[in-house]
Amino acid sequence: MEFNTIFTGKNFIELEHVDSTNNYAAILMNKTNVPDGTVILAHFQEKGRGQMGNEWKSPSGQNIMTSIVYHFNHLNSNETFLLSKAASLAVFDTVSQHVKEHVSIKWPNDIYVEDEKIAGLLIENKWLGKQCTSIIGIGLNVNQRFFGEIRGTSLSNCTGITFEIQDVLNFMVSKLEKYMIQLKQGGTETFTHKYLSNLRYRGIWHQFITNEDENFTGKILNVKNNGELIILTKEGEERAFFFKEVFPVH
Repeated sequence: MEFNTIFTGKNFIELEHVDSTNNYAAILMNKTNVPDGTVILAHFQEKGRGQMGNEWKSPSGQNIMTSIVYHFNHLNSNETFLLSKAASLAVFDTVSQHVKEHVSIKWPNDIYVEDEKIAGLLIENKWLGKQCTSIIGIGLNVNQRFFGEIRGTSLSNCTGITFEIQDVLNFMVSKLEKYMIQLKQGGTETFTHKYLSNLRYRGIWHQFITNEDENFTGKILNVKNNGELIILTKEGEERAFFFKEVFPVH
């Protein structure tokens, strides 16, 4: 497959099925030097993984299940959420390109169309000193029409169109490379602002619940580069939460 990119996808690995593309990438990295921008695409994942060990399942050949490997020479360990911001925007741009409905990013990096999830990311990093290798796993619902009890949607559901997986992947990878080049060059201010501007529940009062079953009304103010979500409560207190420590109430 040919990508409209400078270097991302020049090393392209296509698999019929795999336990998970992130696992495949991690094993491959232990065996050999994986080129910067390597793209791994699977038609079916037996054990696709989401954030915090959640499973992510997809019918064979209907959606994008991919992992992209990037190397960074100088990336502070307390700023790795910049990777999540950049990758989220690449998927956000891809979905926005094809659907007319409102698209948003749900912290930390799920993509929603209106109130239904269309994509999710799992980013795993390996460090050697200040050198970081990142595996960016992306699951994007493209042609799947039925989701059972799961509140999900797809590009096809939103548009009534059956898409060519390779065309959507090509667009998404080109966007991802653009943001990763900005990150490598230190130009993160623009895409950080764009991430916050499209963050679900930002700037509006909403109900939240903590992992300790505390309910409160708050307004999302910011997401720090270490991934902390900053919420202003009705009482005027700014509170910080990491992944799985707080959830919006639907």
